[in-house]
Amino acid sequence: MMKWNERLRYERKSRGWTQIMLAEKIGINTYTVSRWENGNAFPHPFYREKLTALLGISFKEKEFLQDDPEFDHSTYKHSPVLSEVEQVYYEHSGSSPLSTPVVQPQPVTSLAQDPQAYKQEMYWLGDHFFSPRPLWNISINHVIPMSPFRPSNWYLRHRFLMESTILFTVLLIITALSASHGLPSNTHTQETYGPPSYTLMIQNADPSLQDTSQHLQQAFSTVYPQLVNRFAPDPTTAARNVTLRFVSDLSSPAATSSSTITFRSDWIREHPTDVGLFTYELTLTLERYPSGAPDWFSDGLANYARSVYGPANDDDWSLPDGVQPQDSYTQGGTVAGRFLLWLEYNTTPNIVDQLNHALQTKQSFSDTFRRLTHHTMGELWNQYKAQPDITPTPQQLYQTVTSRKPLYQSFFHVASSQAHMLEFAYAQGLYLSNFAMQADMTIVSGDGGGFIFRYDWRSNTYYRLRVSPDGSFDLVNRTDMLAASSFSPAIRQGFNRTNHLTIIAQKHTIYLYINNQFITQLDDNASNYGTVGMMAVNLGDSTDVQFDKVQVF
Repeated sequence: MMKWNERLRYERKSRGWTQIMLAEKIGINTYTVSRWENGNAFPHPFYREKLTALLGISFKEKEFLQDDPEFDHSTYKHSPVLSEVEQVYYEHSGSSPLSTPVVQPQPVTSLAQDPQAYKQEMYWLGDHFFSPRPLWNISINHVIPMSPFRPSNWYLRHRFLMESTILFTVLLIITALSASHGLPSNTHTQETYGPPSYTLMIQNADPSLQDTSQHLQQAFSTVYPQLVNRFAPDPTTAARNVTLRFVSDLSSPAATSSSTITFRSDWIREHPTDVGLFTYELTLTLERYPSGAPDWFSDGLANYARSVYGPANDDDWSLPDGVQPQDSYTQGGTVAGRFLLWLEYNTTPNIVDQLNHALQTKQSFSDTFRRLTHHTMGELWNQYKAQPDITPTPQQLYQTVTSRKPLYQSFFHVASSQAHMLEFAYAQGLYLSNFAMQADMTIVSGDGGGFIFRYDWRSNTYYRLRVSPDGSFDLVNRTDMLAASSFSPAIRQGFNRTNHLTIIAQKHTIYLYINNQFITQLDDNASNYGTVGMMAVNLGDSTDVQFDKVQVF
């Protein structure tokens, strides 16, 4: 079980916040936050209340009854009083959705907007030690990152700078010695691009909708970065702040206006599991089509996005099972969404993206469609009605999904030196439901490596793919072996052999590919959301695994 300071550090980092960002949110200096996370000082009850409201941490009094407790009394008298706000803000950095409201809303500095913060979060040596855990009981323990320091006290500033300089020098020496002597390391290194931070502001005065608000927040954290990356005219200028409102006098279940989405209170109260409607509405906010664009495509694209990105637990909704004689794509809705999915599998894999882009850039929709398909819309609609199946072959799914624009790209080095342990390095900024992930994995030494995905620390649910140098693999959830093989001819055996691994998670089905060959598909609903990452498995031999060309879609 995590200690209070470890939990504080984990909650902060899971949201992608630097120590500076947390300090600003609760009205304290960065040095104090660093001392808390080190366990060298304990928050005053005033700040414990703020941390509980901000991060959902429940502090137990016995945790503070140690041999030499040191409370931060000095800052208490300067602290502002908590303000009451009607609007509840949620902040998302991708790693994990925020489960409790932020009491005092502050602007979020995304990693993309703050390169210095991003660099220190990604590259400081202390930020990438992953404590090993038993293979069947995975948990993550984070070491304190080195963060920029902006204290107000002259003495503390100079003392800290001297200590930091000494520590940095020691780390450089250790790093140089490790490199020169080939010492194993439990660190991983990344060069990454990924989604920035996004904020959802929920305006809700109805306590009966609190749980629903939490579910919608989770859906937002999961799908919005994917939708922005794929459908926004320019992802760099897409709305970073989205507002969700609940009202009682709306004629339809939901409506959108710019970056504001409104739900009718009684409707969402009666349909609390209809989280995919949020995906539909979020897509509409991103399309930004000029006047004259075909309405059927706008509506159809939003239904298509809901089908593709879910989230996975959007179980009470689906596209139609087939097509009816009276149906027409021009009616929009799920009929048009299903047609777009069929076009994607049976014409050009990125046809939906290209048609979306054509409308956003005021190109001729019909000319673009003919250029891509060599047919008119009517001709392909007739073909669709004659053969309306939208269940892709595994190879069709693979080609379609991996042809999309990546949401995230990086490379990792993960090592495990302790027997019967697993090292897990997660992809920062990602918390996903329906997605695909691929990487070139090279086992330098040891017992194997692979992916971990949909890992939710709150429920301790996850999926894990392991590939071994002897050509075997297994895929498990938290408690069950879903697939196992003593040998697969698709796997290149031995050390320093590269295998291209791909996982596609679509609702409750997981597809596995190795070296571009389909291996198996599995149906399971143990986990719907979570982080994704790379791992090294040590079953008795020190393990070193390199992951190159890591991409998430």
